[in-house]
Amino acid sequence: MRKWLGRRGQCGLSVLQRELETPKSEEELQATATNFVDKWQFPHCLGALDGKHIYIQPTGRVSDSGLFAHSDLKKALDRGLLNVPPPEKLPGSEIVLPYMFVGDEAYPLRTDLMKPYPFRQLDHSQRVYNYRLSRARRVVENAFGILASRFRMFRSTILLHPDSVTKITLASVCLHNFLCDRRSEAYMTPALADWEDVDHVESMREHGGEMVWGPCNVCQLKGHETLPLLLSSNVTS
Repeated sequence: MRKWLGRRGQCGLSVLQRELETPKSEEELQATATNFVDKWQFPHCLGALDGKHIYIQPTGRVSDSGLFAHSDLKKALDRGLLNVPPPEKLPGSEIVLPYMFVGDEAYPLRTDLMKPYPFRQLDHSQRVYNYRLSRARRVVENAFGILASRFRMFRSTILLHPDSVTKITLASVCLHNFLCDRRSEAYMTPALADWEDVDHVESMREHGGEMVWGPCNVCQLKGHETLPLLLSSNVTS
């Protein structure tokens, strides 16, 4: 019976993994960058990086930068396998910049990965940059916040074999993407969402700064956010 259920579960996971498709062509990545600049006013952004620690028995931790260093995403970036669009001029500017991902201060600074300035003695332009990067980066924290809020086993230690935890995690991410794509009101209830009014947005755009976030780090202005399969599927113990 256990083997039969295991085969059925693996088959179901194979079907669900259709919900983990990521941009593969230069045109699809360009569309992602256009979405980021339209929603978050951060140009040339291909995605936001973050880590979600999943605890198993015995528990352990690997830093976000450590996960990135051993991830398939870094290997693909280093080898030029992602069909990243070539550098282009910023909107309304003659400055040419490459396309990049964004992360928090834990990640390494690379030409294809931007991080915020340290929060010490920042000038106006640096504060504005940090604010814009924070808006772009929040999408991944929003997604992880919703995932852990709805699939609550991620809030505590999962007492299963690492292989089973990997399958549970992939299945949960697939279901998250499925429900987000269909804009399920039962899954994405208003109570989960943060908010900001127009006056607040305009003030922040003008002066730079940080937004105030609610219990699940979900901003109502963003619509829905899905989790791509660019994250390491390894479960650490």
